[in-house]
Amino acid sequence: MPAYFDDILTYFREEHESNFTIDEENQIVRASVQGENLLYETAILWDDATQRISFRVVNIAVVPDRLRDHACVLTNLINWQLILGNFEIDMEDGEMAFRISFDVDDGALGQKQINTHFMLMLALVDKYYPAFQRLMWQDYSPMAAFRTIEEE
Repeated sequence: MPAYFDDILTYFREEHESNFTIDEENQIVRASVQGENLLYETAILWDDATQRISFRVVNIAVVPDRLRDHACVLTNLINWQLILGNFEIDMEDGEMAFRISFDVDDGALGQKQINTHFMLMLALVDKYYPAFQRLMWQDYSPMAAFRTIEEE
């Protein structure tokens, strides 16, 4: 069986120096990466049983309870535009996150593929984060917040 988690570790050792932590038991690499808008907390998970890799940005923001329905509408507007990945909101605690995941099966998982998906995830979160900020702090409607991103 290929050692895909080793490929993930190699990528982070070569591309992100010491800015990451490794949870070998659960096969998770966590890294803090500075974006244009925020310092993003990421988690890259490998699951041997499903042969699935997941790229996540966690704790992007905590959506206040009174705005969670509006944030879900904005999330849907954004997710409808995305070809890969999706924003998610936990309705219990308001945590907003982003995830890209896919099965590797018998295919290859190389450094280029890991880098492409990791950087795409960060770029998408950076692009759409301001819409959520406008919704939460500037009293924009979900559609108005979404349109500001389309106009940029």
